[in-house]
Amino acid sequence: MLRLILFLSIPCVLALMFFSEKSKDSPQSLMEQHLWQDEVMLVFHDEAHRDDYEMQMRTVRNDARYVVYDIAHMHSVARKGVTLPHMPATYFYEAFDVNPEQFMVILLRKDGTEAMRSPKPIL
Repeated sequence: MLRLILFLSIPCVLALMFFSEKSKDSPQSLMEQHLWQDEVMLVFHDEAHRDDYEMQMRTVRNDARYVVYDIAHMHSVARKGVTLPHMPATYFYEAFDVNPEQFMVILLRKDGTEAMRSPKPIL
């Protein structure tokens, strides 16, 4: 009986390890790379908010204060125009509690805490 329980628990433990918040493909893991080094701007958008997105990106294009991540509506995550493989946007929407059908800009301090959250572009 003990062997059966151990045998059945192994897949559960492996699944927890693979899908844990600290997995290398998680927003938390990605943000830890910037801890105490960079301020981060997360720009969440969908097609309905394209104008807000473009205005925000024009504003930060030459601003070296922030590391900017572009999180497209439930599709992809990009930095400097390069899509990050194995990083689904859904992870970010869930981790930062953002509605996928709205525009949102989130600024993170160097200590990883949220400094600001705005449903409008930050100019």
